[in-house]
Amino acid sequence: MAVAGTAGFIRGIDPGRPGVPDFGRRIYHIKATGQDRTIRDASKAFPLRRKFATLGLSSGTPETLRGLSAAVNRQISGLTSQNFKALVLDYDGTVCTAEQRFHGPNEKISEQLSRLLSSNVALGIATGRGDSVRKDLRRVLVEKYWRRLWIGYHNGGEIGRLDDDKVPPSQFELSDELKPIRTQLENDEFIRSIIDLRFSQSQITLRPRQAISVHATLELALSNIKSAGAVGVRVVSSTHSVDIIAPRISKMSLLEYLVDSHVVSSLDEILCIGDRGRFPGNDYELLSHTFALRNLRKIT
Repeated sequence: MAVAGTAGFIRGIDPGRPGVPDFGRRIYHIKATGQDRTIRDASKAFPLRRKFATLGLSSGTPETLRGLSAAVNRQISGLTSQNFKALVLDYDGTVCTAEQRFHGPNEKISEQLSRLLSSNVALGIATGRGDSVRKDLRRVLVEKYWRRLWIGYHNGGEIGRLDDDKVPPSQFELSDELKPIRTQLENDEFIRSIIDLRFSQSQITLRPRQAISVHATLELALSNIKSAGAVGVRVVSSTHSVDIIAPRISKMSLLEYLVDSHVVSSLDEILCIGDRGRFPGNDYELLSHTFALRNLRKIT
């Protein structure tokens, strides 16, 4: 600080109050982008900027801006006026962070789940995982609430209440549509050396080891599906794995199950929350529901 002060004194300037050229002042006082000036409610600016980025647009035309702004208004109006009786949540990234997935929900989240259940709100968990989710939730929720919580295991392939030990089943036969893919994957020595394979009745899970990313795993999954000649299967990804899913399997099956079981009267009484809504994220179908919210913040 003394050296800078001395150098400034020699040159006849004050380093603490430097001169700023006109162009610098103009940059400093520049107004927000046109889209933000157009949107009077600042709370709507962020979701619109996010949509522009998704569409690959640096800024929106007036027509695009008006269309997206109207869509935001409709969604907010619908959410605030609807009476919900059930809440369906994604698990990894929503109920717990990727780092917490080996330990389950933390105390704050567990308290909120218990509060909702005690208020007679039906809860659903739509997850790509298997019975590890059941074990985690039983550990943090008292037993009297277990019958009010439904789990859609393996992306909706098996559905059961938290108090049901038979779902997902311990014995199963892999779906016929997935059998050629299983053979293709298991015969590939490279894949077996870098990826852990797990199987359920309607899903093949590829969990990469540290040497390979989820994105690279997704590319390998798509390549092997094509090589196996499989038809009708889908691929989705989470923060830590890639799931190959049999036809007709979807997280939306849990919502339909709640309606068919008369837990709620219609799909409109269910609010969904997830974090990976952009395809091939494993919540893209769940978040296409009329009443859905995307979780964007890190869970604490």
